[in-house]
Amino acid sequence: MSSYYRTINGKHYDRAMLDMADNSVNKRKDGVISLADARKIIGIASDAGKITEIEARTLNYIFDHYKFTKSAEEFFSNFANLEKNEHVLQPDETPAVDNDIFGFKEFMAKYYLYFIISALIIFLLYLYSDRLTGLFTKKPDSIEPLKVEQSTQQSGNTVQQQNNIEETAGENEYIVQGKDTLFDISSRLYGDPSKWKALYERNKDIIEKPEMIFPGQKIKTDISR
Repeated sequence: MSSYYRTINGKHYDRAMLDMADNSVNKRKDGVISLADARKIIGIASDAGKITEIEARTLNYIFDHYKFTKSAEEFFSNFANLEKNEHVLQPDETPAVDNDIFGFKEFMAKYYLYFIISALIIFLLYLYSDRLTGLFTKKPDSIEPLKVEQSTQQSGNTVQQQNNIEETAGENEYIVQGKDTLFDISSRLYGDPSKWKALYERNKDIIEKPEMIFPGQKIKTDISR
């Protein structure tokens, strides 16, 4: 008899049902019986088509001494507090076959709203990914070179170049004017501001940095168009 029953305070309880309840709470961090396991416990109790006195006592004991998820508690309460006499299950009382072995349905019922919100956020990020990328990246060709530096260290060079402003530009040459940038010059001469890179490459021998051009400088304009 001891192999089929567990004795607690002098009373016999169904060992298989108690083992199932113990396994259910031990495998979960929150220590509660899930809906899937609650159905399994009822399935053990009703395996012969009826619930005996000991099985009814065991159901009541489990219901009183174990914790359940909300959905499991609502389901289990239909079978707890049975009368001590044998209880024959009616056709509409027979527990439905539980195909949700891993509790996936219960998990989705609890967290479906989070899934919907997460899916919506992911969709919006995908939809506006190009615009978001544009906020953090800049196309090199669209970056205008820095304006002519007017620092104290360059003042001597500026004065010297300004003395040559009246010089006449030859063929394929251009004399830098006040407030000119390579970006402005490229736009004016070629109608394409992105040509400033090619203009800089052509004049590296006289231009130290793209942003360091000075009024009066004579630059070469014969670049590939």
